[in-house]
Amino acid sequence: MVSELERAKNIPDEKTKNEVIENQINKAKSLADVITVLLEISKNESGNEISLETIRLDELIFNGIEELSITNPEFRFEISFKPDNIHENQLELKANTLLINQAFLNVMRNCIFYSLNPQAKIIFDGTAANQISISFINEGNPIAPEEEKYLFDHFYKGSNNPRLTGFGLGLVLTKKIVELHHGSITYSNPSGNKIQFDISFPLS
Repeated sequence: MVSELERAKNIPDEKTKNEVIENQINKAKSLADVITVLLEISKNESGNEISLETIRLDELIFNGIEELSITNPEFRFEISFKPDNIHENQLELKANTLLINQAFLNVMRNCIFYSLNPQAKIIFDGTAANQISISFINEGNPIAPEEEKYLFDHFYKGSNNPRLTGFGLGLVLTKKIVELHHGSITYSNPSGNKIQFDISFPLS
């Protein structure tokens, strides 16, 4: 990143220079997120308990959408609930706010990066007893079946978007965060170009 920024100083075309700088800013933000999450996870792995509080999962999602709209104003997330009158207690989880927020941001960024059109759906499903599931669905090029087993591996990036830059750690960290909260995350390609990630948490 440093070398790219040094190179940018010598780019005569203002538009190209700004594009390079903007790209490095995004990389720096992404790296900062990775470091923050790794530090929190390392606390837990070294025997220190992470801080927990009761949070509203839907509020975190809405806040995440607002944050992502700053850099992706054209992208739209459609939120729905099953059932429509889902009780607010089913949307509450005792969790680490920073970590869960980052997990949601990672999956929502995935929706943006891998979408064929600027929209995605997020469905909160509270129909199962003692569990809340959140589905993130977008239209995009699905991951090749032979690549699915590597999806949550370190430094892996699918070939369905070869132009995408990044560290290949987003889904790895997301899986760690979700499992740290006794939840699960799965990927599926239900039909055609539909890409779906489901995150489920047990409710106390």
